[in-house]
Amino acid sequence: MSTDILAQGLAAEAHDELFPGGRSRFGRLDTWARQFNGLGRPFQVMSSPPTLTYDRVNLGSNINTSLNNGNYEYYASNPSITYAGLTALVKTGSDPLAYNEPKDITLSTNAKTPQTLWRMRFSTYAPKVDFVMHDVGGGYTLLVDGELTTKLPIYGGQAGQARHLYCDWGADTVTYRLTSNFTISSGGTGHAVGDILTLDGGGATVNSAPKVVVTAVSAGVVTAVKLTDPGSLASAPSVSPGAISQTATTGSGTGFTCVSGQQHNAHSTIKLRKYELLINSCRLRGVILNPNAAAALYALLPYRLPAGQPKVVFVGDSICAGTYALYWGNTPASIAAKMLGLWDRHVVLAQGGTGWNTDNGTALRWSDARRIADVVAFAPDLVVYVGSQNDVAGAPLTAAVTVTLNTLLAALPNVRIVGAGNIALGVQATADAIAAGFAAARDQSRVRFINNQNPKWMPSETAWTIQNDTAHLNEEGCEMWGAQLAEGIAWAVCDMCL
Repeated sequence: MSTDILAQGLAAEAHDELFPGGRSRFGRLDTWARQFNGLGRPFQVMSSPPTLTYDRVNLGSNINTSLNNGNYEYYASNPSITYAGLTALVKTGSDPLAYNEPKDITLSTNAKTPQTLWRMRFSTYAPKVDFVMHDVGGGYTLLVDGELTTKLPIYGGQAGQARHLYCDWGADTVTYRLTSNFTISSGGTGHAVGDILTLDGGGATVNSAPKVVVTAVSAGVVTAVKLTDPGSLASAPSVSPGAISQTATTGSGTGFTCVSGQQHNAHSTIKLRKYELLINSCRLRGVILNPNAAAALYALLPYRLPAGQPKVVFVGDSICAGTYALYWGNTPASIAAKMLGLWDRHVVLAQGGTGWNTDNGTALRWSDARRIADVVAFAPDLVVYVGSQNDVAGAPLTAAVTVTLNTLLAALPNVRIVGAGNIALGVQATADAIAAGFAAARDQSRVRFINNQNPKWMPSETAWTIQNDTAHLNEEGCEMWGAQLAEGIAWAVCDMCL
């Protein structure tokens, strides 16, 4: 094993607590296993998504290709923007303001190539958000509060230009709700403590009526009330004495009037939302909040990665890389991470045509020391190998699996490793050869293999794969396989940790 890989792994895991004489037995993954109470759902589409406009260029003086006049602009390097699924943001290219996608996968030439997917995250109250890209060659998917805005693919195009993904939550409608700051104009007559009075809008149209409860009376005259329902008014009520009158009561009193000096002004589209842009093959320039508005009223807030969540690295072939994916994130690896509650800190290092013992042009096999070093660089708590159908059953495949596992187990003393067999076009012999490699690993307490060919996860390949291509999964196939992978990972991790 390369001493560089070992040193890299040990340094990366220095944060983990070690018991005397052994590795940690209660790290982030152990905590997750103890708290795991079942799988969540795969990606859902928002019931009321924003309006998305793609590839907008020359939107006027407040949005332009230089991103200098935006209102209000945040460059990609702003500390309030969090990135996931990468080691570091890279500033390269002809545009000095653009940041490239990270390159975390090593090729046979020792050059680095980008991952399939990385993510940009932030929160804001702004009702309009403009994501500004440059040289968009791939595409992107937008999640808001963990849900898909659309499953339709969003592609950019056109090198050398800024491109925009404009997210608009619509016109803002302001309604008014009463506060507890009442001045009683007339206490009326016949009231009792505990009566609930329904009020009008003080000249404003009533969407839902405010209500107060009587808390003190003097000979039937109300002397004090408390707000129980602020109601909703189409405009601010009059502040003239006696402007607000009772319209109903649970008692028998009449004649109560008051004035409310202050109201809460509630907005229909201004609310805190968590944005996550899934990015493939493009350079990111920044974000503009509420573009073309008269003033910069909104701030960008961090949407941080949860430090206590385990870090998971998935390694796979074209299926995990997203070949034919309907939307970014529509892969078995990312869907499994979503259902396991491990989405935030998951990483996918996948390249088409590769496998444990299979290169594809300059794309390296998973057992190559350089590909192993790519995994170690993330200091994962869990590594999941998915596939590969590109491998051929036999002793060389088994040996490649064992070498990979033993190198990782030595370099990352706290890591657990889970493997699944070849996906579509599954051959039992290939899965058995991978299983034999897992069975020969140096530390059986930290490795588990899921033999998805026995029983077979995909009884009908044509129903779950791309038409005329039984090697790659369709949208439902990705969800189906991702759900079974998630179940297998949950079993394997709990078996190792509990």
